[in-house]
Formats: sequence, structure tokens, C-alpha cells
Amino acid sequence: MKTGNLERVRQVLADAHRILLTTHVNPDGDGLSSELALARFLDLSGKEVRIVNRDPVPEIFAFLPGADRIQRSDRLPADTDLVVVLDCGGLERSGLKVEDGADPKVVVIDHHLTDDHDG
Repeated sequence: MKTGNLERVRQVLADAHRILLTTHVNPDGDGLSSELALARFLDLSGKEVRIVNRDPVPEIFAFLPGADRIQRSDRLPADTDLVVVLDCGGLERSGLKVEDGADPKVVVIDHHLTDDHDG
């Protein structure tokens, strides 16, 4: 992580009201667990949080607490203030298409070395 990014991410999360969490297509345990953990934290912070993935939760991960709250869609809702992309290098890897009129901020949180973003 680049110096200063953690504080910037904290501030962006604090300022957002409607937050959408997503991960890469064909989600795995890393992405799903990250979404669910961050969603729980943001829920406790009083944020309106949705988890939306293009692809379904694989049956092997259906046991994860909160997995039933993960929605499927190929669209990013226009009323989203902030998108947090987890376990991949950018929103394009999520497979979600941005609806007309939507212009959310995007934060990328990823552990892969190919990450070209600031998150």
C-alpha cells in the first residue's frame, strides 16, 4: 500500500452513505470473505451497504455467515456513492456495468501484485 492510502480510504468510507462492495467474476473465498467482513464493519458503522457480484456464490462458500445477503447483478446501481472493489485490480474485473448517470467513487483493495490502482 502506498503511503497515505489507508487514511484516504478511511476518509472516503466515512464520507460515503450508500456503499456497494464487489469482487472479481467467479468469486472465491478471498473475495467473498473480504466482502462479508467489510460489510459487517460498515453495517456497524451505520452505512447502507450492498454486496453485489456478477456471479453467484459457489456452493462451497455458501456456509459463510452472511453469504445469503450477496446479490447477483451485472449492473452497478446509479444511486451508489462508493464502490469498494475487493480482491482484484479494478472495477472492470467485477463484470459490473455502470448504469447511465452513475458516477461513484471507486476504492480498490487488493493483495495481488498486478494492482495498478491507488487502493
